[in-house]
Amino acid sequence: MPSPSKPTYQVVRRSRWSTFWRWLISDPWRKLVALLMAFGFWVVLNYTLPRSDNHRWETISNIPITIDPTTIPSGSQFYFVPQSLVPREVSLAVAVDAWSVGHLTVRDFRIRINPTHLEFTNDGLRTQPLECTYTLLPTDLDKPNGVTLRGFKPGSITFQWDRKIAKQVPVHVNLVNQLPDNLSCHAQPTPPLHVIGPAYLVNQITAVESEPILINHSEPGILSFDHIQLQLPSQFSLLELERQFIDVTVEVTDNQRIQTRILKDVRLNYLTNPDSALVLQNTTRLPRSLNIYVSGPAGVLEQLDASELMALCDLTAFSMPGPQDVPIQVMNLPPDVKVTRMLPHSPIRVILGAPSAP
Repeated sequence: MPSPSKPTYQVVRRSRWSTFWRWLISDPWRKLVALLMAFGFWVVLNYTLPRSDNHRWETISNIPITIDPTTIPSGSQFYFVPQSLVPREVSLAVAVDAWSVGHLTVRDFRIRINPTHLEFTNDGLRTQPLECTYTLLPTDLDKPNGVTLRGFKPGSITFQWDRKIAKQVPVHVNLVNQLPDNLSCHAQPTPPLHVIGPAYLVNQITAVESEPILINHSEPGILSFDHIQLQLPSQFSLLELERQFIDVTVEVTDNQRIQTRILKDVRLNYLTNPDSALVLQNTTRLPRSLNIYVSGPAGVLEQLDASELMALCDLTAFSMPGPQDVPIQVMNLPPDVKVTRMLPHSPIRVILGAPSAP
């Protein structure tokens, strides 16, 4: 037979469970109402009492930043540094409601800067863009519905921008000369074009260069190249070109072939002896410049610069008054170049006489 203590333990155990069960099933509606009231009270407290920073807010870092191009008015005088130069993910932090952010990622947020709020100050020619510190506003943040913004860390960002201007620059045709020694080539002048972009870059560029054009012909002639692309150095990659392609005409000439060229408006100087008693009497009728016809090898004439020449009437050898026919001397001509004609013709008639009495 079992000991007397064992039945007593079992009876007590059944009695406790029976009492709890009878309490649980008795008056169930009242207990259900009490449970609903407790849940409602918890909801009211959760959404009305101030939230603790340690438990109710969360920080999301590396929010992408975009300078919104849609906010730039058409025809604006301002140029904003393109997105490629703006940090796409800077160390900015926004605080949002922790109860809503559990299922969100950084891709749900973006900061869009409205550049029309910026002010431009004209500080003349520059070689660097302007630096701007922009204070972030709550309206700059794109965020999902139901998310509350607390603030930004830091509250401002710094980026570069500039004014948009245009400037006309010459076009340099890049010829790669692989011609025989007796041939030379040169490109006919190409119309200049406009470059457009931030002022600090436009102020620095002086010319635009074409892609290389290989010249390897064996005979003189005129060569035409269509649709030659224009190139910008890497430091000017932000600039825009008025046109991207040009047509080029190249003339290949024989350096040994004799050609004729007209050098126009060569300055004519009159050399007198300061110690002589004779002076020019007909100065108002004397020419001050002349056109000189020269002949010589084509390659030499091509390089000849008329501004380096000097035409001279030497009057120092005359000691008698009266009219004199003075030949014109052309100086600084290359050895292989000869003068074939001058207008006005040489010699020139001058009149020498005593100076007028005061």
